[in-house]
Amino acid sequence: MFNLPYTIALTQFFTFIYLPVIVFIWFFYSYIHRWTRPALFFSVTVRPDFKSSEQGKRFTKQFKKHINLYSIIATLVLLTYFLTPNSTTLMLFQTLGAITIQLLGITIAFVKIRQKVLNFSISQPTTRSASLIPRKTTLATPYLWFGPPLIILIAAAVLAFQWDSIPPVFTTSWDALGNPTQQTHKSISSVFALPLLTLSTFFLMLISALAISRFTKRTIPDGPAAIRQSKFINLTQSLVLISTYALTIIFTALSLFPLSSAADSALPNSFYYIMSFAFIPTIFALYYMIRAGQGCWKYNRLSPSQIESTDAIADGTPDSAWKLGLVYFNPNDSALFVERRFGIGYDMNWARPTAYIFMGIILLASLGISLLCTWMLNS
Repeated sequence: MFNLPYTIALTQFFTFIYLPVIVFIWFFYSYIHRWTRPALFFSVTVRPDFKSSEQGKRFTKQFKKHINLYSIIATLVLLTYFLTPNSTTLMLFQTLGAITIQLLGITIAFVKIRQKVLNFSISQPTTRSASLIPRKTTLATPYLWFGPPLIILIAAAVLAFQWDSIPPVFTTSWDALGNPTQQTHKSISSVFALPLLTLSTFFLMLISALAISRFTKRTIPDGPAAIRQSKFINLTQSLVLISTYALTIIFTALSLFPLSSAADSALPNSFYYIMSFAFIPTIFALYYMIRAGQGCWKYNRLSPSQIESTDAIADGTPDSAWKLGLVYFNPNDSALFVERRFGIGYDMNWARPTAYIFMGIILLASLGISLLCTWMLNS
């Protein structure tokens, strides 16, 4: 039966959840240009001093105006709920529609300004360097990757030893407000479905971290520039590792929930505290990564005179391979991962068949694991 008060409460919840998301996107894109390498501007290779020139500042100012405009529009769209508090028809439009307007508007503004910046592009060095010293292609802190599966195994052991404490029927699904929406009967498959899902998620994250280390483009063979590139790979792997711990803690807490709840129990407030604290280290790791800059170019910051003779001049990829400045497509590049030109982290080389195979494996594995766990919960 349609429950108007409940639906309105759910709408209010999504309104207040998505408002910080819009503010975060607003802040993120306003400062994103500071994280890229000194010689990359709107995904275009320019002179390192171009960003601080009058023309560069003018482009930045134009982009920020568009960011402010579309962010304000998205905020107003989201807040239309308070103009019609008894209506739920705008709920989907408020949430997804508001963020779509914001991201699409910012992306179009970026592409248009990039077309203007291309008039100031410079050619990159074409000389290739090589080294006989093998590169390290393993995990930065391999021993820390034993933590998540150990947590999962401990949780599974607790469920096994406390089997008699699990009620015959327990909740397996909750809505956004924490109210129970689905229950299942006690069985081996239903009790251990979440630990299995958590363990599978761990292996997907581990594969991603290994792939970044093994298939990332490295443009400098040795010296300080190579150290910075390796450090950035390590930082990226550390971010993936910390995120893995956060997901493991959250899913493990959910898997242990039947031990202390009835069939119709809502999510306790303690779970939201656990979820919040679990992601705090991830936020700090992302902040540290941003502070280091794309490719760790801010690590042991160089003077302007030194920048022109180092890897900070470019990222080793041609401007022509960046479609719209956002998608890397270069059949002549054997690398699977390259440094992102707009943002922080890595992008995939979509001209490589390996990219589609890799993404296909991740997506199919995620879908298969989800379907398997759903079957286990309902079997």
